[in-house]
Amino acid sequence: MSITFPNVFANSAGGNQPASELDANFTYTTTLAASAPPAGGLSGTELVLLSQGGNPVSSTITQFAASIGIGLAAQAVILQTGQTFGVSGDASGTSTAFNGSASCTIPITLVVATTATAGKVALATGAQVITGTDATHAVTPASLTSQQLANANGYVTFPGGIILQWGHFASGSWSGALQAVTFPLAFPTACLNVTGITDNASAVGSPHYGLEVASAITTTGVSFRAVGYQSGAPANINGFYWLAIGH
Repeated sequence: MSITFPNVFANSAGGNQPASELDANFTYTTTLAASAPPAGGLSGTELVLLSQGGNPVSSTITQFAASIGIGLAAQAVILQTGQTFGVSGDASGTSTAFNGSASCTIPITLVVATTATAGKVALATGAQVITGTDATHAVTPASLTSQQLANANGYVTFPGGIILQWGHFASGSWSGALQAVTFPLAFPTACLNVTGITDNASAVGSPHYGLEVASAITTTGVSFRAVGYQSGAPANINGFYWLAIGH
C-alpha cells in the first residue's frame, strides 16, 4: 500500500513556502510505502506539508513544534473552568475565585483556642502564671519556673501567687542581739508566717537554744533572736535557718 500526497514537498530547510515554489532541483517524494521505516535522528530542519488558509505550505519540524508550543502556552494562561479556594478547619478566611490569570492570596485568621475549641494561643508570661487569673494564655515550663531562685537563700512563687522563701543566717550569738533577715524577694502583699531553727551542726556550745521572732513581720524581712531554755553560760551558735510564706 502507498500513500499519495496531494502536494509534493522537498527535503529542504526553506521553511514556510508554497510547495509549488520549492527548488525544482530537489527530489520530491509523492508516495510513502506502508513498510517505510520511521525517521530517525531528525535535526528539526526536515519539512512537513501543511495547509494554511486552504493553501499548501511547507514548514520545518522546528517551526511547527514552536507554533504548537506557543499556542498551548497561550491557552493555558486561564483555566477553562475557574475554581474557588476556601478555608476550613480551625481557621477563617474569605473564599477567593481563581482562574489562573493572577496569583491567589487568602488572608487566614486562626481561631482563638478555648477549653472546648482548638486554635491559636499566646504564651503566658511569668507574671501571668503567678497571677493565675488569665484564661487565654498557655503556661510553658519557662514561664512556670521563671519566678524562682534556687539558691541557699531563695524563693519560689506558685501559680495563684503564694510565695515560699527560705534562707540561712550564717552567724548568730547568744548575746541576745537581734538578727535581721532580709527576704530575697519582697512579698507583693504580705508575709503570712515565718519560722526558724538554730544551726548547731558543729555542736558549738549547748544545743538547747531556740529562736523567737523579735520584730514585726514585714513584706521585706523579719528579725530573730536566740533564746535558751537550759541554764548555762552564753555560747555562740552557727546561725539559723528560716522559712517565710506570703503572697
